[in-house]
Amino acid sequence: MTLQVGLYTLSLIFLVLLLEPASGYNIVCYFSSWAIYRNFTAAKFDISNIDPSLCTHINFAFVELFEDGSLFIVDPWESNDDGEYHGFQHLAELKQSQPELKILISLGGWNEGSKNFSAVSADPESRSRLVSQTLELIEKYKFDGIDIDWEYPTLRSAAHFEDKVR
Repeated sequence: MTLQVGLYTLSLIFLVLLLEPASGYNIVCYFSSWAIYRNFTAAKFDISNIDPSLCTHINFAFVELFEDGSLFIVDPWESNDDGEYHGFQHLAELKQSQPELKILISLGGWNEGSKNFSAVSADPESRSRLVSQTLELIEKYKFDGIDIDWEYPTLRSAAHFEDKVR
């Protein structure tokens, strides 16, 4: 009898959760910085092509990570103040028409691999540097946060299985 009551209760809870309307959702859009360099006109895509009303978040891909925890802006010409394109600034401007939009910087990606992430996660000084440089980047370019795109810890670096638990 107790088992039946437990299963009934569990089924009822599950049914209520299924019928409960979703209170919120995220639509995360990625902008790959190299899209502006595509030679084929129909495939070329830049920040002005983004309709910010379609996304709750836009992630700018990518900045890279060094073994010591410092960050590297892959394409300064395209991304930051020193370049001509000012991609970070253009992303921040999207919030003028969509104030609730969140802009994040993506760190890593498939090309980054696991090696540098493993080194940083294993060393407190490197982790500290990563945190401070991330905060500087967020403040300077008005990002709302960071997307850590550590693809498959240990997949390309099987010697560091413990990374999955760090």
